[in-house]
Amino acid sequence: MDMRNLPRYLLGMLAASVLIFSACKKDESEACHTSITTVNNSDQAIYVSISGFSHPDTTFTGESPAQDPAHTRVEAQQANANTLYSPALCWEERIPRISSGILSVYVFDAYTVDSIPWDTVIAQQRYAARYDLSLQDLRTQSWTLIYPKERGGEGYLPIQKVNLYSESISYTI
Repeated sequence: MDMRNLPRYLLGMLAASVLIFSACKKDESEACHTSITTVNNSDQAIYVSISGFSHPDTTFTGESPAQDPAHTRVEAQQANANTLYSPALCWEERIPRISSGILSVYVFDAYTVDSIPWDTVIAQQRYAARYDLSLQDLRTQSWTLIYPKERGGEGYLPIQKVNLYSESISYTI
């Protein structure tokens, strides 16, 4: 290659890359939701995350949600409209690809995530709550996850959380 054409070649490659990657991002619409709004009604900041698409295996194995706080962190008594961001596929396309059709969403106390090594959080499965949501659940809830849910209220989804250090089982909201 002639070195005099290298800048032109690189500029062409850059332009092609921009076009390819911009075509991959989906736009939000009524038929295509690329994020889920999380409302945090608690007095503590939280992180919201998913762990792969392996329901009914609900063991959280994902990366720390603190790595992407713009899309995972919700301050106390606040809402974040960009949580659980899925830029390449709409949730309407992703959830049906899960064999069970259920998306497991995990809520973590931000203090826990920010102060304890992530491998310890994972090993002890120290999430505050887990919501198992179908596509219909998300539609019914207007693509909004509310934490914590009121007992017995609409959309209340208690989960069973096993304490790894004893035989006791507790219910978390």
